[in-house]
Amino acid sequence: MLLVIVGHSSIPGILRGAIYSFHMPLFFFLSGYTTKCSETKQQILQRIKKTAKGLLIPAYLLWAIRLIIYLIISRVDYSLPQVLLSAIWAGGEKYTLAGFTIPAMGMTWFLVTLFILRNTYDILQYLTKKYMTLISVCATILGIAVGFWFQLPFNLDLALFSFTFYHCGQLLSRNAVRVSAPKFAASAILWGGGTDC
Repeated sequence: MLLVIVGHSSIPGILRGAIYSFHMPLFFFLSGYTTKCSETKQQILQRIKKTAKGLLIPAYLLWAIRLIIYLIISRVDYSLPQVLLSAIWAGGEKYTLAGFTIPAMGMTWFLVTLFILRNTYDILQYLTKKYMTLISVCATILGIAVGFWFQLPFNLDLALFSFTFYHCGQLLSRNAVRVSAPKFAASAILWGGGTDC
């Protein structure tokens, strides 16, 4: 979360590029690492309710506050369909669909994405269990392919793209793998430094 804040501040482009190369994959990886999957249908339903309260309500509450402030300060006249599509698309940036501008949800887009990712993964692992690695890789490939052409409602393309990161976190957590802070920091720096900033 701190890296997200730093990445959105006034910092040199090369540092921002390094942070952007891994901060969201790391977020979804850690989310997978710290989340225990459901073992029954009842637990799945409880998880959906819990994540709706913990992720969706804060996301849309902050979205509404941001939208109201933006309308007052910038005096932008968004139509009702634009506002509704902004809530449905939940994008971090404004999106143009068939010449129609959909306002950005803003900084809370990742909460909606995490809600979709957590619950979709939870349901699929309950139904399949043995094939989650294959499913995660296929979901990521599908997310990349779809996201290259257009953005899906509720950031479904990003949720699919993030499946492998989340699954890797799950695998490490299940196998009780502990990564020391120095090794973790070194890995993050190498990942960021090895990308095209």
